[in-house]
Amino acid sequence: MRRRCYLSVLVTLLLALGACTMNSVSAIPGVIRNASLGIVTIANNTGSIGTGFAIAPNGLIATNYHIARKVRIFVILPSGKHLNATLVAKNEDADLAILHVAAEDLVSLELRQTAAIVGEPVLALGNPFGLGLTASAGIVSALGVSIGKTNQIQTDAAINPGNSGGPLLDIKGNVIGVVNGKSTIGQGVGFAIPVESVRLLLNSLP
Repeated sequence: MRRRCYLSVLVTLLLALGACTMNSVSAIPGVIRNASLGIVTIANNTGSIGTGFAIAPNGLIATNYHIARKVRIFVILPSGKHLNATLVAKNEDADLAILHVAAEDLVSLELRQTAAIVGEPVLALGNPFGLGLTASAGIVSALGVSIGKTNQIQTDAAINPGNSGGPLLDIKGNVIGVVNGKSTIGQGVGFAIPVESVRLLLNSLP
């Protein structure tokens, strides 16, 4: 399943991102494979409800607030292990939340220090429809798009229910945003919360 995912992303990039160098494109399967180690599924008693990703080895996970506000949620690690999750920080306006699970060895994703750039290639990783890890490719279509009370990144990478809370990655595997499936308005138009908002929320923790 994951091998088909990598191949699909590679073909999509070759067709849609012809301006990329072959070195960049050939690195994509490895980027997805490495990032997948830090991707988790957010679930409750009714099943999968979204995606999250580790931002620190000591059990900190970023996701969307509209997912994290559910009662009695738990996290499913890439290993398949289930862990109860506690909400430790939130920004309701930005639809961001940080969860904590009892783990000390999570594979965390790198938060990029610079802002997204219009036209740069991106990867959206998540758990759409509860099908397991899925990756889609696209570009940053626009910046500063006003959604609710926040300015978000617009992308044409495919985003579906269950992608919410997953990372939007650059070509090197750094997080540039948090996919906000709740704001997606149609095919080819998806949104992500800029990574700076994640960094600010993380820095607010005691």
